[in-house]
Amino acid sequence: MIKDKITQELKSRFLQEIRKTMDTGKERGFLICKDEKDRLSATKSCEGEECIVALSSLKSQCNFKIQGDFHTHPHTKDIKEYVEEKLGRRVSLEEAKNVIEDMAKTKNVSLAEPSYGDVLGAMRLKYTGSTLGTTCTGTDIELNKVECWSAKNKITEEYFDIATRELNSSDINRPPLEWARRLFEKEIIDLK
Repeated sequence: MIKDKITQELKSRFLQEIRKTMDTGKERGFLICKDEKDRLSATKSCEGEECIVALSSLKSQCNFKIQGDFHTHPHTKDIKEYVEEKLGRRVSLEEAKNVIEDMAKTKNVSLAEPSYGDVLGAMRLKYTGSTLGTTCTGTDIELNKVECWSAKNKITEEYFDIATRELNSSDINRPPLEWARRLFEKEIIDLK
């Protein structure tokens, strides 16, 4: 669990990246480093589709251990593009935001929740010892909220293999499936 280790400085970085996502409509992220005294800090940020590649290149900025990552989900832009494609008409960002908020309420899901792909990746990284298995996500809709999911102590080879198969064969942008949810401790970080 990392909630109590998140400093005001790290909260400010979360908020900064969320605001930039709101402005640009692009995913942003950084690695969360852990030092010898259990303190957390952030690396430089990356932006856009190449961000996932850039995150791995940022690992040298963590001198001791990598707790995990933080990244944003640009839901408003994604829903706007989807609705415009399906309806064949332009919609405002505000209309798109309302659509996704209504969908989230109907399905009783958090918009800041990591995707299935996010938790599968965190499982694989925890198993290989690349990170301590945390993934934190924020969204351009819920400005003051970040969800951090930390893998529980033991990710077995069986779960690693399942995660690998699922990453290559499933819709990884959906909410995490129940089997994966059970392997994580979920924490809500209030950025207010």
